[in-house]
Amino acid sequence: MRPLKRDPAPSRLAFRVKRLGRSPGFIRFATLWAPCLIVLAGIGWAVSQQELREAAITKYDETREALSERPEFAIRRIVIVGASPTVEQEVRAALADQIGVSSMKADAQALRDRVKTIGWVATAKVRLAAPETLRVKVKERIARAVWRRGDRLTLVDRKGAEITDIAARADRADLPLIAGAGADAAVAEARAILAEAGPLAERIRGFVRVGERRWDVIFDEGPKVMLPAKQPSDAMAYLVMIQNRDGVLSRDLAAVDLRISTRPTLRMNPDAAEALEASREHLDAGSNVVVTVEATMESDQLKLLGRSVAPIDSAVAAAGPTGLRIYIEEPRAVETVANVLAQANAAAKAAARGPVQLCLQHPDLPGEVDMELGENFAVTPQIKGAI
Repeated sequence: MRPLKRDPAPSRLAFRVKRLGRSPGFIRFATLWAPCLIVLAGIGWAVSQQELREAAITKYDETREALSERPEFAIRRIVIVGASPTVEQEVRAALADQIGVSSMKADAQALRDRVKTIGWVATAKVRLAAPETLRVKVKERIARAVWRRGDRLTLVDRKGAEITDIAARADRADLPLIAGAGADAAVAEARAILAEAGPLAERIRGFVRVGERRWDVIFDEGPKVMLPAKQPSDAMAYLVMIQNRDGVLSRDLAAVDLRISTRPTLRMNPDAAEALEASREHLDAGSNVVVTVEATMESDQLKLLGRSVAPIDSAVAAAGPTGLRIYIEEPRAVETVANVLAQANAAAKAAARGPVQLCLQHPDLPGEVDMELGENFAVTPQIKGAI
C-alpha cells in the first residue's frame, strides 16, 4: 500500500502567521516600536545599575564642561534694544561680567531679574540671539512725579514705582511734587488734578496726600486748597472758576475748603480773623466806618487787603482836632446851629473837638462879624453835613 502524499497547501496556522507578518501594523511594530522597547529596557537596566548611572552622569558633565569652555560659545557682545543712552549704560554696567562667559552657562532668568533691579526698567527680556550675542530688550518707565519723603526726592512713574533719586527739586521742575503717606499710589490722580488747574498750574507748588485718601494743594502764594476724596478734578475746576470770578486765592486766607461740594468754606488767616473779630461791633448795617487797607498790584489787578475797621468818629478824633466856620445870614439860624452843636456834643463823645466860629452876614451889619463861641464842639462829617 502506497503512503499518502503530503498536501502542498499550507496549514491554517502557517497561513495566519504569514499573513500577520505582512500586515502594516506588525511591520511598524517590528521596525519601530520593538527596537524602542528594547532600547528603553536597556536604559532602564543601565539606570538601575548605580555605577553605570554615575559613570554616565560624570561623562555627560565632562562633555558639557569641555564644550562650554570652547571659545566658540563665549559671549562676545551685548545688544540692548528699547533703552535710552543713559539706561543703556546702566544695563551694560549690570551685565558687564557676562562678557567672555560661556553661553551654555548663562542663566537668562537670573540676568533678566538683574536688569529689572534698575529703576528705569519696567520690563526686560534676555535671550541668546547667537552663540556669541546676548540680546536684551527693555521697556523704560516714564517719570510722572517727584515724591518727597523728608529730604529725599524720588522720581516715580504713573503707578508709583520708584525710579531713581534726584539731588534737587530743580532737576525735574517739569514734574509735579507730591508728598505724604500714600502719595506714590495716587500719582495718576494728582496729574489729573493738575490738568484741570489750567492757568493755576504754574502757581501750584505741590500736592500733599492727607490720610491716604485725598489731596491738599499748596500754592506758591495764597491759601491751602483742601480737595475732596471723590472727584477732586471737578473741585479743581470749580476753584479755577471762582478764582477767575472772585480772585479767592489773592485774599488773606489760610485755606479754601472744597471737601463738601455744596458748601465751600473759606478759612481766614489768624491775623485777619482777629482783626475781623475786633471790628465786628462796627460792622452793623448803616454804620459809617473807615477801613484801612493795604494796596498792592498783582499783574494787572489791584489787590486791596483789609487791615482794620474803625468808626468814622473815632477815625476823625484820632486825626486831630479840627475847626468849623459857620456863615449865618438869618438871625433865626443861630438857634438851629446851637441845637445841632449841642446834640453833636451829646451824641459824639469820642469825636474830635475843635473851635467853632460864627461869621454873621446881615444887611444891617457894617460887614462880616466873626464871633468865637469860646468852647470846643464835636466836629464830624455828619455835623458838617447837617449844618
